[in-house]
Amino acid sequence: MKRTEFDFDAFWSSGTWRKLGKEQARKLFAESIKTEEAWRDIQRARDAYAEHCRREAAWYTPMLGSVWFGKRKGWRDWVPDEDERVEAIEDDHSGMNLNARAAAIQRQLKLRLGANGRLPTVEQIKERLKA
Repeated sequence: MKRTEFDFDAFWSSGTWRKLGKEQARKLFAESIKTEEAWRDIQRARDAYAEHCRREAAWYTPMLGSVWFGKRKGWRDWVPDEDERVEAIEDDHSGMNLNARAAAIQRQLKLRLGANGRLPTVEQIKERLKA
């Protein structure tokens, strides 16, 4: 596949990220997508991120496009492993009642996101656990 066949504009339109920072994203895309393997990986990452956004729509705000294409906490974090990595936070708390599970998951998320991260409420987590 030739480099010119990696269509940034079509790819940009297909993502679930917020459509801000397009020119910065274009530059980052050009720097990182130079092989067929990278092209396949970024498409897989887009699909995994779209699924995450769909699944967590009640509380998750999609990241800016310029961040998603970035080098730190960007698209590479969303490329599934060969084993199709799966978050297992919920499984760690399967023996607890619903309220305790939701509170434990929220505490784990708080540790991951840090003080400035936007967290779901315990009620939102409980609703997701019921689904």
